[in-house]
Amino acid sequence: MRLILKKLFNTSVLASPAKAMRLYKILSLRVKNGKTVNLDFLGIQATTIAFLYIVFSNLIKECQKNIKEIKGLIYISNASVSLMQEIEYLKENYKQVGKKIDPLKLSFV
Repeated sequence: MRLILKKLFNTSVLASPAKAMRLYKILSLRVKNGKTVNLDFLGIQATTIAFLYIVFSNLIKECQKNIKEIKGLIYISNASVSLMQEIEYLKENYKQVGKKIDPLKLSFV
């Protein structure tokens, strides 16, 4: 499933906690069923660390026991350099999330 985030949320800035929770719920349903998700950031101008933290910390918390089973199911396309830097920042500075994001094997396409 390809989620074009700009169309899904009708915005070019991902900062809202409510939208982050909505994305987390969509991801959770897909990955728990072993289905891949392509998060397409085409047209997204900015994404906050808080948005990413909400999405990934909740996903990790919910799927913690099956983290190995869901690795490789989330793909990120059309990521800007700043988005990739934010994900790296999240990994390095939020240790509880960072330790768990690596096993997810997020793939940039």
